[in-house]
This record gives sequence, C-alpha cells and structure tokens, in this order.
Amino acid sequence: MSTVGRYLKKHTEALVKDVGIEAACELTGKSKATLGRYYSDYPEHADRFIPVDAAAALEEAASYPHVTSALAELKGITLTFDETRRNTERTGGVNADVIALSQRFAMLMAEYHQSIEDGVISANEAKRLLKETLAIQKFKHSLEISAYSFVEVARRAHPMMKDNGGTLITLTYQGSNRVVPNYNVMGVAKAALESITRYLANDLGPEGIRVNAISPGPMKTLAGSAIGGARRTYKFTEGNTPLRANATLEAVGGTAVWLVSEAGACTTGEIIHVDGGLHILGMPQFENL
Repeated sequence: MSTVGRYLKKHTEALVKDVGIEAACELTGKSKATLGRYYSDYPEHADRFIPVDAAAALEEAASYPHVTSALAELKGITLTFDETRRNTERTGGVNADVIALSQRFAMLMAEYHQSIEDGVISANEAKRLLKETLAIQKFKHSLEISAYSFVEVARRAHPMMKDNGGTLITLTYQGSNRVVPNYNVMGVAKAALESITRYLANDLGPEGIRVNAISPGPMKTLAGSAIGGARRTYKFTEGNTPLRANATLEAVGGTAVWLVSEAGACTTGEIIHVDGGLHILGMPQFENL
C-alpha cells in the first residue's frame, strides 16, 4: 500500500472513532464491517477508501475534518479550521492543534513503514526517523495530559457550575518559569497549564467560576520520585527555603480548602505558591554556598 493510502486510512479511522462507530453507521448507512474496510491495512482492502459523501457526513458530526485536512496536507494546502463553528452547534472539544500534531505523527510513521518496505532507507536511518517521531509523540502526550486536560475538565464541569458558580483548581510547579534540572518537557507543559489557568479565569469569571493553580515545592510523591535527582532536590530545598522546610500535604490541602471556601471568593487566575518561600530566592542561603 502506498504512503498516501496508509495516511488516508489512518485519518479515516480517526474520523470514524471521533464520531463513534454506532453513530457513523447511522450517518453513512454503512455497516461496521464496511466502515472497517475503509481503514483496514490488510492487502485485500488496499483499494477500499471512504466515499466522499460518507466522509462529508461524518465530518459534519465530527470535532475535526480529519479526511479533508489529510487530503489538503498531502497537497501542501493550509486550511483554517474554526473549532468554534459559529454557524453550527458545537459538538466537539478536541483541540485542533493537538489533532494536527497527531496527523503529522501519523504521516511520519506511514513514511517510516513504507520506506522500510521499499528498502529506500538504511536501518540506521530508519531508527533515526523512528526516534524523531516518538519524540514528537512524547511531547504531544506531555502537553495533552499535563496542560490541555485541564481545559477538558473545565469544559465538562462548566454545565454543572454555570448557574451557581464554583472553583477549579490545578497543580503546577515553578519549573514552569525557572530552569529545574531533569524537569525538561514538563516545564513547558506547566508553563502552558499556568497560562490556561489565567485564560480560563477570565473566560469563566462572569459566571462566578474561579480558576486557580497551586504551586507546591518538591514533594515526596510517586510522580516526583520519577524525576532524576529527586532526593538531592528535597534536601536542597529543605535547607534553603526561607522556612527551611518542604511543602506538606496538609499545607497544600489547606490552601485548596481556602480557595474553594468563601474566604477565597475574590481570588482567581492566581498561581499560589506553597513551597516554603523557595520561589522568592535568587541564590541559595549563604551558609550553603
């Protein structure tokens, strides 16, 4: 199967899964088996592609025009996608930028497999290409899980909060604006999360919904233990914060209680530091130099 064929089938599958298999069958009048053949990579289905009318029907119900965008990208055409769909009812909520990145990843993977089959590239070149595509996927997942997930939580909680107001809280870390050894891509993700917090606070504020982020210092958690040099970091912060102590679960929990209570009624869009004062320092304490 050609690279183009693989690419179109991958995006056909994404389109069907976006709409849902049951809904896709109803919209197109096709059976599950027929729809499956449109994105099957078996040799006997290599020449089976989704009809234009079926693709149009599914894209009308989908959150993103997967097939149309794929065809445009293959021709080097740039499309402008308005996710808000001002003239139609909103049915999707998937970030268009994340989908576009996924499409580029799918294209790279298709080129990788096709090049191996055709013997066009060497094994070392294939490994390099695979390493690059995996790096893109890792970066996308980091942003999706650590930043965009907060947008999805807000979107789903909004209907339950829009009448009586409420509070949304997330957790961040000062690696968002300071270089922290071994934190790497998570620093970028946390910077995005803090920006999202501010924009959500502005968007949801008129409905009485407050949005804030708590930024604890290093804590002995399962996630924190996965970062290289965690023990040295805990020791360093404990000896250098103005309070000479790391954050505790009780302190972080107490801050969250304050934010959701009436005492925090006028606080929104803030990054609340619960780190013993570590974020104010420009250098270690004199005795530790």
